[in-house]
Amino acid sequence: MTISVNVITHCDSANPSESRYTANDIATVSVSKTMDAELLKSVVLSNAKLSSPTELSFDTNIELQQRLPRNRIREDSLFYPRSLVITKSNGSVVPANKIVKIVVDPSGVQVTLAQGVFSNVQAANGATVATMPFYHFGAGAPIPIKWDEQTFRQDRNGRANRQH
Repeated sequence: MTISVNVITHCDSANPSESRYTANDIATVSVSKTMDAELLKSVVLSNAKLSSPTELSFDTNIELQQRLPRNRIREDSLFYPRSLVITKSNGSVVPANKIVKIVVDPSGVQVTLAQGVFSNVQAANGATVATMPFYHFGAGAPIPIKWDEQTFRQDRNGRANRQH
């Protein structure tokens, strides 16, 4: 990738340190790719499900973090709650501070939500999960969240009950 600053208004190229810049000056910048590598890795989400009112998981086509040698994770590639968008059926977005924990593995993500985000099965109906672009990962389009039918069933009041 090549990044070039071509022109800056009010810049004296013979003596740039003495140029008088103002808030109205404009820089012309060009960016060009020099290789075929992706600028952002494409992210595809699938199989989003709640196994309890506080446990959400979804699969990803790529690992949403960058691994370094000796299985360390590159710190600036970490997947934080601010990069996760959980939208309820009424259009409200679950605030990042209601996302208690995120665990990323090579094929998916496990999310622990605060109590009360989804109080019952009806509260989760129509909800979606998506990812925002971060580090070198593109946005993951919203997908519907389903209740894990094998783990939970709905009682007559709409509450989720774990099956034994």
